[in-house]
Parts: sequence; C-alpha cells; structure tokens
Amino acid sequence: MESRKKLIVILASQIQHTPTGWVIEEGDGPGDTVGPTYGAFRVAAGAYVAEEYPEADLVASGFTPSPDGPSIASVVKEQLIRFGVAPARIMLLDTPRNTYHELKELSVLMARGYEEALIVTNEWHAPRVEAMVAYVPVPRARVLPAEEVLLRHDAALWVSRVARMRADPRIAKRIALEKKGVEDINAGRYTWRQG
Repeated sequence: MESRKKLIVILASQIQHTPTGWVIEEGDGPGDTVGPTYGAFRVAAGAYVAEEYPEADLVASGFTPSPDGPSIASVVKEQLIRFGVAPARIMLLDTPRNTYHELKELSVLMARGYEEALIVTNEWHAPRVEAMVAYVPVPRARVLPAEEVLLRHDAALWVSRVARMRADPRIAKRIALEKKGVEDINAGRYTWRQG
C-alpha cells in the first residue's frame, strides 16, 4: 500500500561542542575545511516544515565525526525535539558521510512509498543537491532552501541571522565551490564519492 506521507530530510552539516553540549553550528563553530555551514538553519527550517506537514516523517542524517562525540544525526534529532517535533516521527541515518550517500539512502527510503521527499538544506547547497537528485536518482524529491523557509515562517526572528550568513565571505567561497560542483555534474566529470 502506498503511503501518502511526506518525508522531510534534513541533510547533515557540522556539529560543535559548546559549554551546554553538542549543537549544530550556525556561524561561530569550526565548520568544515571551508568554514561554518550554518547548518542550524537546516534544523530550524526542518522543524517549521514538520509543523506544515504534521503527518510527515523526518530523517536526521549524519555520521559520527569524532570518536568521543555523538553522530550528527543524533544531535539533529535532539534539536528537532527541542523545537517540538515528536521523537517517534524522527528516523536516524547515522552512517552517511556526504551528500551523495545521503541521497542514496533517501532513494531507498522513498521505495517505501512516501508521497514526496522534502530535502532541507542551505540555499548555498541547494543547487548542487538539485543537480545530484537527477543523477542518483531520488524520485518525487523537492529541495527546500532553509533560509527561504525560515524567512517565510518568522522573518523578524531570522532576517538578521540570514543576512549575517549571506554576508559571510566564507559562504561566498562555498557558493563558488558549489557552482563548480554543479558544472562538473552537468559536464559528467563530478567525483561522486566526494558528495
């Protein structure tokens, strides 16, 4: 029997340890080799989308980056619960190490009969994810830029934080790298294991 439920997928970003525990970084954490990912936007946007679709299941994704810390997926799940998402709605994918592997796992989940996959990621990441979805492929998938979701739901709360990200020079560097990734995918020279 085919499900009419949507599947909300929050792609992994980076975590950081703070005095109050592990969190998804926003702009002050170490991020990855380029810098911060502003992944906290993905989690907050995922919670808003979960409110829009109360019957939807959610996927928190991401591996364990250090032996003495939690998986990214488990930190995402904790934060979603703090936003009011019921724990029973959240599935963990704690093995994917990159976007490619996340999308491969998502294609398997979609075979369970979900109506649509709503993939939540940052606006700087969304064009490459959209290009990748066509090649993996993930059926019935739609990519939602987190920043658009945040501003639509509560502009007063998010406008200055989103503006900070958009003005961050490290994000400009990310956008250039992501644009090259899209070009490489379209030209058939993308190295898929990089994700």
